[in-house]
Amino acid sequence: MDVLQAIEIRSSIRSSKQEQISDEELNILIKAADRAPRNGSLHLTVLQNREIIAKISEDAKQAMLSEGGWVRSRASEKGYQPLYNAPTVFLITDYGINKYSLLTAGLTAQNIIMAATAIGLGSCFITSVSRAFDGKYCVENKKLINIPSEQEVICAVVVGYPAEVDEHQFKGAGKAIVNHIK
Repeated sequence: MDVLQAIEIRSSIRSSKQEQISDEELNILIKAADRAPRNGSLHLTVLQNREIIAKISEDAKQAMLSEGGWVRSRASEKGYQPLYNAPTVFLITDYGINKYSLLTAGLTAQNIIMAATAIGLGSCFITSVSRAFDGKYCVENKKLINIPSEQEVICAVVVGYPAEVDEHQFKGAGKAIVNHIK
């Protein structure tokens, strides 16, 4: 599949089979992440330990429940888990959060997502996971998965084999507003 096809069919997959992705597929995604344009460092942590994924997801959920508004409402939904019980989670971190680290993280996540789509895997971009590495969860969770204390978790991409294909699956926030000047 070429990149334009992957862009066309990509959707956020929030329900994965519990089967772990293969080592070959994992290596393709890591290579795609490494090939992303970046300004500075990139730290990628790949989680495939179900107990650790569940703990981080639950910590993120508890942090979301302590907030207000839409975030609390989302976390209160029956069965909601921020990492969607995915078998593989890519955490993207950097030393501090600034416009360059945010761009690097976004480009890295996009490469993982496009590569996953191209090889038939489902994926979903996650920002709520960063809450599991703030406040009271910070030290414990960073230590648990060997993220240096001075690094910040910016985002994650969850990956797995899609549990089902839904032709009406959410495909983004709508059409971009384009200002084309000739």
